[in-house]
Amino acid sequence: MAGQLGSQAMHTLSERDAAMAWTRITEAEDVQASKLIAKLGYHGALEWLVKVKTTEVSGEYQGASKRWKARLDEFAFERDRRGLDQISGGFLMPDDPLWPSGLSDWGPRTPLGLWFRGNIEALSAPCIAIVGTRDPSQYGTRIATDFAYELTSLGVAVVSGGAFGIDAAAHKGALTAAGQTIVVLAGGVDRPYPAHNASLFSSILESGGLLVSEVPLGASPHRHRFLARNRIIAGMTRATIVVEAPFRSGAINTARHALEIGHEVGAIPGPINSARSAGCHRLLRENATCVTTVAEAVELLGYTPIRGGVQTELDVAERAGGRPQSPLSLRVQDALPVSRPASVQKIAATAGLSIQETMRGLGSLEMEGRARSTEGKWQLAKTRA
Repeated sequence: MAGQLGSQAMHTLSERDAAMAWTRITEAEDVQASKLIAKLGYHGALEWLVKVKTTEVSGEYQGASKRWKARLDEFAFERDRRGLDQISGGFLMPDDPLWPSGLSDWGPRTPLGLWFRGNIEALSAPCIAIVGTRDPSQYGTRIATDFAYELTSLGVAVVSGGAFGIDAAAHKGALTAAGQTIVVLAGGVDRPYPAHNASLFSSILESGGLLVSEVPLGASPHRHRFLARNRIIAGMTRATIVVEAPFRSGAINTARHALEIGHEVGAIPGPINSARSAGCHRLLRENATCVTTVAEAVELLGYTPIRGGVQTELDVAERAGGRPQSPLSLRVQDALPVSRPASVQKIAATAGLSIQETMRGLGSLEMEGRARSTEGKWQLAKTRA
């Protein structure tokens, strides 16, 4: 029988514990839960739910409270906390420095949190998604592998779903380049799916990669969770590239999610009579960008590849012109706030750098007119039109 949270147990839960609990109480894209949490906070919302567990709720949360109360399980919440320690995992909240800002573009459909296993600093790099069919051609497999290899060689993290086919090829390309790759799972991070890719997942963790999921430990990868997972891939990346995909597929679903929130989508063209490329051609007829080179993929991220080949470095000079930046300056610039200045410590945490590295990057950016300091805090400098 499920354990019931009481007032005494509530006092032992932190805001993070309560956020973890809500990911077990709800399923993905629970707009009503997001509204309640926005009003009361994670802990306050959980405390409210515990108080009404034996009473009938009327009004806006009448229906939702019934399904929430059915999942109130103190023992499960405690197991989750112990389980994270056992797998050396963690839990990311929307206010944490490394939370992917693009996920907040989903508004009330934003994940309530992300469970993770591996190197969370992988999220500090610019991220691009490479997705596609589970049954690719040799052409599609080669494109996904080569693109991932070259993109991660440039310091870009490749994100995909860990599935067979294009997903696996993208992850393997990143690993071959000793680059960073991130798997977004439909089930718990302690039981990555498909099991046949267990060695791939192990290699990703051993190489400094990352597994993330919005569902708690032990959660099964049900079909509806795959569909919800796709919005996370689209949201946490600056651009999504579809290599090969049928007319209707999970990869097309991911691309449509990206277009819905204004993120870039690129599609690799294929033979006009290939069913594997029908989805890519569909996207190209709509709002996707045709991508035929790694340089064009880089441009979707808002950067310009340098003359002589993108395999070695990025020319991240401003689009209006300017000197190329070093990878260090780029990471610091990406972490700088636009409107409200931030401390060096916060910028360093966001960029995944040490204080010393961050100070060096800030110094270079200030000399180039890209950053400015106000009372010891930093922000992006306004550029002249």
